[in-house]
Amino acid sequence: MSVRAYFPLTVSEFRAWPNVTPSIAFTPHPRTHGLKGDALDEVEWLAMSYAAAALEENAAQAGEGRVVLAADIPAPRNTTDAGGDVLAFEPAQLDPSKVVSAHIDDPDELSRLGSDAQANLSILRDASLVWYDASEFRELIELTLK
Repeated sequence: MSVRAYFPLTVSEFRAWPNVTPSIAFTPHPRTHGLKGDALDEVEWLAMSYAAAALEENAAQAGEGRVVLAADIPAPRNTTDAGGDVLAFEPAQLDPSKVVSAHIDDPDELSRLGSDAQANLSILRDASLVWYDASEFRELIELTLK
């Protein structure tokens, strides 16, 4: 069975695409697998949000944005309850061909990040994550270099 999983990275880690190695990932709980429509969107948004939140303090310290990759992978075996309807797990090697999209902090918000970790944390917590298709990753990496 395949599941949608969310893999958090900092922008600098994402720039190594496709050679990325996330250390944690999040996926909706198996009890949600029958959901459709808005209910499915909501639980997937929750898992993506957990991934973004897992990275925000490290990203704030580094003064950089967050990227959350979405991939369709085989259901993970060793998971822990992350809360709500979300599970966390340590991913094996991430197959780039399974990645379908990325959510990245709004580039306008990224330009406001500086050396103050507390201010950065506030910016990241207020930032919107913008969706990009996997076919746009090269352009997205170029955008993050500006």
